[in-house]
Amino acid sequence: MHAHRHPFFLGLLITLLAGPATAGRPFATEDAGVLAGGECEFEAYTAHASARGAASESAWWLQPGCGLGPVAGRDLQLGLGAGRSRADGRSATGVALGGKWALSAGGDDAPQWALAFGTAAVQSDGRWQHDGHGASLVLTLPGGGGAWHANLGHARGGGASATTWALAREQALIEGLDGGVELYGDDHGAPWAGGGLRWAATERLTLDASAAWQADGQRARTLSLGMKIAW
Repeated sequence: MHAHRHPFFLGLLITLLAGPATAGRPFATEDAGVLAGGECEFEAYTAHASARGAASESAWWLQPGCGLGPVAGRDLQLGLGAGRSRADGRSATGVALGGKWALSAGGDDAPQWALAFGTAAVQSDGRWQHDGHGASLVLTLPGGGGAWHANLGHARGGGASATTWALAREQALIEGLDGGVELYGDDHGAPWAGGGLRWAATERLTLDASAAWQADGQRARTLSLGMKIAW
C-alpha cells in the first residue's frame, strides 16, 4: 500500500488505520485501555526510517486526544493528529482522526476488549487526498507484572485492502520503567519486529523510545523518540 512514496509516513498512517493515531506508544501495537470521560493527553514524537536502496526519511507527529465518556454504555476516546514527513527533498503532510471504543467493562486485572478505528489524509505535491481508513479489534490480557496486547484489523487505502495484525508483550522492568517487544504487519509484506521503553518521568509526563526492523532483504528499520503529557 503506497510503498512507492514516503514509506515510513504512509506506513505510520496504515498503523493509524488500525488504531487511534499513534497507537500504544512506543509500540505500534494498540492496547485496549480507553480514556475515561474528561481525561486528556497530548502525544508527540519524531522518527527516522531507512531501507537499503531508498532515501532515508524523517517524520514528526503531534496529537491531542480526550475521553468523551460513555457511548452505548462504554467509554469512547477520540484523537486528532497531524504530522510531516520528509525524504529525498520531498515532503508530505498528514492528518488523521482516530478513536477507540471500549467493548468490555473488565477491571485492570481482567481481559479487556476495544474497537480502534481511524481515517487519514495526506497532502503531497500541494494536493490533499484521502489516504485510507480502517478498524481493528484489540485485546489486552494483564498478568505477570505486565500485559499481552493483540490486534486484528482491516485497512483500505490507495485502492488496496490489507489485513493488519500485531502482538506485543509489555512488562514492568523497574519502578517507573516499562519495556516490551512486538511483532506486527499485514498480509501484503514481511512482518516487523520491534521493541520499546516507556519511562514515567513524572505523574503526568511520560518519555518513550522505540526501534523496529522489517524481516526482508531491504533491511528497513525505524527509530523514534516520543513524549506524552496527561491531564
